[in-house]
Amino acid sequence: MPRSAARAARLLLWPLALVPLLGACAGGDDTAPELVVTSPVRGSIADGTTVTVTGQVRDDGGTVRVTVAGVEAPVAADGSFAATVEVGAGIDVIETLATDAAGNQTRDVRAVLAGELVPVATPVGDALAARVGPAALHTVGEIVGDTVDGMDLAATARALNPIYSTGGSCLGVDVSFLDLQKSDVAVSLAPVPGALATGVRIDDVVIDLRADYKLACLGGSSHVTVRADQVRVTGDLGLGVTGGDLHAAIAGLSVQIDNLDVDASGVPDAVFDLFSGTIERKVEEAIEGAIADAVPGLVEATLADLTSRAFVVPALGRDVSVQVRPTTVTIDAGGAFVALDGTLGVAGGDGAVYLASPARASAGMMGADGGFGVALADDTLNQAFAGMWASGALDLGVDLERGHPLQLVLGDRARRVDVAMALPPTVTVGPEGGLRVMIGDAILHLRDADGVEVATIALSLATTLDAEPGDRIRLALGAPEVFAQVLTQAADQPPFTGPQLEDLVGTLFGLMGPMIDDVIGAVPMPTIAGATVANPGVSSRDGFVVVRGDLAAAP
Repeated sequence: MPRSAARAARLLLWPLALVPLLGACAGGDDTAPELVVTSPVRGSIADGTTVTVTGQVRDDGGTVRVTVAGVEAPVAADGSFAATVEVGAGIDVIETLATDAAGNQTRDVRAVLAGELVPVATPVGDALAARVGPAALHTVGEIVGDTVDGMDLAATARALNPIYSTGGSCLGVDVSFLDLQKSDVAVSLAPVPGALATGVRIDDVVIDLRADYKLACLGGSSHVTVRADQVRVTGDLGLGVTGGDLHAAIAGLSVQIDNLDVDASGVPDAVFDLFSGTIERKVEEAIEGAIADAVPGLVEATLADLTSRAFVVPALGRDVSVQVRPTTVTIDAGGAFVALDGTLGVAGGDGAVYLASPARASAGMMGADGGFGVALADDTLNQAFAGMWASGALDLGVDLERGHPLQLVLGDRARRVDVAMALPPTVTVGPEGGLRVMIGDAILHLRDADGVEVATIALSLATTLDAEPGDRIRLALGAPEVFAQVLTQAADQPPFTGPQLEDLVGTLFGLMGPMIDDVIGAVPMPTIAGATVANPGVSSRDGFVVVRGDLAAAP
């Protein structure tokens, strides 16, 4: 675990671990009240937006005050209490605190899952979306241009041979395209309403043609060389969803040629006269055809992450089946926007439910700058977590060999730690608007060499999501906020100290954090082929994880 994460866990654990110790300093009464919460049980799913917490409290000193999530719970003469508290969508941690007259405290911390839950196989509408702004489209054009520069453009033109044919058996000519040499190719893409204004510039063009002719009923052949300082092709590239997939097509092509020069010195004048008036147009048509054939396909390839895909990725020893399908494509002056529906299925994770908060993606939620933005529905992450949880992939078992960090924390008696999550992790919007990953009631069973349980501890963790730069957008966990409670402990096991709990949680988060990272890594975050995403930032907007960054061609 990063040092910063360990420090954050430490600061949040100390107040929890020290509460009973601080209460013991309050005078002659140093015994904390007995507190038993009877409902909800750990791992409960709330029916609605409220939860009623019930329990019993007893203290030899007399009066005990009970609060549940900060709400006063009246205590009856027999020590029973009940309080109804509101819970938000996702995992909510409810703290019940009993305080006696001397200030001694006992607390209970447990997690519940609330919100709309749907079967794990339910597709997520607008599971993913992307916005490619003007500056990002400029980068896409650079990437496409580099690819076109390395292509054999003449191959497409040769498929059209002969590019011109006229005359008969005694006076006629067939002109064929042989080769095209160039010094550089550049492609520009700029958004306009409904299309991407596309420009292709080809510098220092040398085209080799062959003229096969008949003159005075005799045959002959000669090369014709066409030179131009620059050829510019412009048109409008459209993007749309056809048959459930993303397709590009270019229309309205026009070609301009600067300083055209035709060297046909080996061709008889009578033959040259047959095609001299049309050679420029035929060259334009050949180049037009090559560009129309190459550029749309290259744009589709560059945007491959936004096309219909079905693939399997491994994560935590499970196969994760991913299916995405584009449903919406729009282009305006602010860029291109694509939304995709999706489903993530985890082998062995059937039968689970996931937290759903259906929402529609929009280009506006990814900002109005010129960069690249991705919106990932939190439902998509919740679907992945639910499947992993149901498959057992998030359960953790660690044998503690001598010298293992956990054994150093727990002592020689502890030989194994098993961790089982009572609830699937969830992703929701946190109280300050950021994205919050919650693990609710991860139950730790500590066992000795004979398999006898030494102690049971409940942990709930809250952490945040951030983004890392690179050729793929990568979400990563931040420092954790921790809620810990010792549930059972063997009579001959010394009580856990604050520092022990602190180190225990820090070490376990170091083991659990990468597991959560692996699940997040299995979720497809679309990017642009051949590009890197720099300066990424993560925010939340209307039920989506939004990542925005600058797009740059990969070195």
